[in-house]
Amino acid sequence: MDWDQTRLNSVLDEVMAERKRQYDLYGSNPFNKRVDNMLLVLSEEVGEVNAAMIEYTRAEIRMDMAGDDFSNHEKVCIAKMAHVREELIQVAAVAAATVELIDFWANTL
Repeated sequence: MDWDQTRLNSVLDEVMAERKRQYDLYGSNPFNKRVDNMLLVLSEEVGEVNAAMIEYTRAEIRMDMAGDDFSNHEKVCIAKMAHVREELIQVAAVAAATVELIDFWANTL
C-alpha cells in the first residue's frame, strides 16, 4: 500500500470523531485522569481487537471447511474485518486520549 495522505486524513477524522464520542460518554471522569488507568482501558480495547480478529479467523476456517461459495465467504470476511477496523479506531482514540493526558500532566507540573 502506497502513502495516501487523503486516506490517512480520513482515518484520522474517524479517530477524532470516536475520541469526541468517548469524551461525550465519559467526560472528565476521575478514572480518566490517571495514565495508568488509561493504559488499562487501552489494553482492554486492544483485547477487543484481538477478539474481533479471532472471530474473523474462525469465520474463514469455518467457511473453508464447509466449502462455501466465494461470494458468501467474501461478504462474511468483509463484515468481520469491518468489526476489526472499528475496534482499531477505538484503540487509536483511547491512545490519543492517553497522549493528551500525558501532555496535560507534563504541562501542569
